[in-house]
Amino acid sequence: MPSGPALISALLMSVTVSCMFSDGSGAGQPAVTSPQSPAAVDPDSRHVVTVMPPPVSHLPPLDPDADPQTPLGDLRARYLPVWTPDLDWAFPPEACGSAWELDGIAVPLSGVDLSPYGDPAAMAALGVMRYEFLVSRALAEPTPIAQLCVAVAAVGHARSAVLDALALVLADTTAAAGDSAAEYPSEVALVAASPSEVLAVACVPPAVSIPAVSDDRPVPSSAAASRAVVRTYLLAMTRGVEDAVVDVSYRVSRTHEHEGDACSGIDERIAAWERSVAQWSSAGQPWAALRRRRITAEQLCLQAHDGGTAECPQDWPA
Repeated sequence: MPSGPALISALLMSVTVSCMFSDGSGAGQPAVTSPQSPAAVDPDSRHVVTVMPPPVSHLPPLDPDADPQTPLGDLRARYLPVWTPDLDWAFPPEACGSAWELDGIAVPLSGVDLSPYGDPAAMAALGVMRYEFLVSRALAEPTPIAQLCVAVAAVGHARSAVLDALALVLADTTAAAGDSAAEYPSEVALVAASPSEVLAVACVPPAVSIPAVSDDRPVPSSAAASRAVVRTYLLAMTRGVEDAVVDVSYRVSRTHEHEGDACSGIDERIAAWERSVAQWSSAGQPWAALRRRRITAEQLCLQAHDGGTAECPQDWPA
């Protein structure tokens, strides 16, 4: 099991890998792409990270009626499908209940030394729990501010799908809020890591669900799932873009729910992904197996209460 220097070494490789989710049988082999916005680590200090600025985007706000009052509002309007003046001032600690110190908008990142930020595996497990907590909370109590909370937990395809679903809920003034409480998996299994991504699997408790995107139009559901399900996550290493302080985290970039998989079958699902990882590695893809390392919310809380930098999921509001 890679750990310590071996895990950090695997994560420091400079090739960005994008995993196409399949059924875990190996048909969806990841495609290697060129690195984007590479970061350089200061050779004199492992705690100073210099990040290249992202390309300047000239896209108009996603909301045609948006009228951002500040540069931050304009930035958020480019990422969030519904913009309100309140987003200029969000968000105080209580707004999300989790990771409020992270920038609301982040982009994928590669080539960064994660050692100053803690255990990469623990960061990824926390990223999965944070995603499930904030997404279920946003759909149970949809508000414009909840978009920022979702953006704290997700990036790329996952963020777009959830925000589109949330935008439909917000646009429907007759829609009632969901009756589910915010929930998160109590344990996350880390399957494999690449230089900038982590593959994880978890048993997700019944909560507000996001159906699969159909014809690019996700249909939100306020109904609670009838049972727990097995879900796979691709997490991307990301950096915030809203201020000059570099914050690095793992945010969910893609999810795949295994239909018909009850949580009793999670080991079989993990084994299927491990076979895929072995095929990817044999083909020269930079993925390192993590041998089913499992991290619980209780372990994260022990780290946090002992002075670590990780959040404690058990402290998140119900």
